[in-house]
Amino acid sequence: MNTFKKILVGCVLIVVLAAVAASVYVKLYGKALLEQELSRSLQKEVRFESVAYQFPFGVRAGNVRIEPDFSAGGILVQFAPASLWTEPRRITRLVVTGGMYSYVGRGENPLRFRVEDIHLEASDLLIPLASAHTHFKFWGRLAQEKNPLSGSRVESSGWVDWVKKDMEGTLQVVDPSGQAALTAQAVSKDNDMTVTGDLKMAGLPLASQSKDATAVNELISGVLSAAGVEIGAKFSFKTKMDDLQISNIAFSGKVIAGEGFEKIFSGKPPASE
Repeated sequence: MNTFKKILVGCVLIVVLAAVAASVYVKLYGKALLEQELSRSLQKEVRFESVAYQFPFGVRAGNVRIEPDFSAGGILVQFAPASLWTEPRRITRLVVTGGMYSYVGRGENPLRFRVEDIHLEASDLLIPLASAHTHFKFWGRLAQEKNPLSGSRVESSGWVDWVKKDMEGTLQVVDPSGQAALTAQAVSKDNDMTVTGDLKMAGLPLASQSKDATAVNELISGVLSAAGVEIGAKFSFKTKMDDLQISNIAFSGKVIAGEGFEKIFSGKPPASE
């Protein structure tokens, strides 16, 4: 066996032994260490059902719960090799699958919504948390609730600095017909966040009507939809990045009536097909 082959075999053995050692270490100590480290960094209780080593420098956690409002079927984390022995450790890739986020506002009749089937990808995150531009993108689906956007796809991308509490991001809600029903931009500086956006709803679509929807609501929605009426509104509100509260929303908007509006309310009979 020549020198090159000996070196190659030696390198392979080292990699295999390192992978085995990492797998054993993660299995024995990874769950407790990760739960403790993430709970300290996020200042929230973090729990995993299982943790396993992921080649080459990562771990995969199953059935994750971050109290009180987020859960995920799985989270994959890959670390930069040079940061494994020092703090902060740099996460080069973070993937969340099967995520669910629930929001409940404050007050007597709080705003409620739930995003399911979340898939999130992020890069350049430091643990324990340290200042860095963490780039992210995610998509999910609004759960079936009593609101006209239920069933819509949610898409978002941007960057966030968790330590400085700075952020720039965009969000889009695409309704089942493929139209962007809501677009928003969020900018945060020193934890002061401003959200601005546009809401467009054609005929007040009630795509996910509940069984207790009144006949009046159905009638109004049907008439406006047939009339080609589009209700558009610009909105804005201010909140804290680390304490999201969707309240005190300012609206300014318009109503656009399409050709169907004139046909219905002109008194003329519809044209025969």
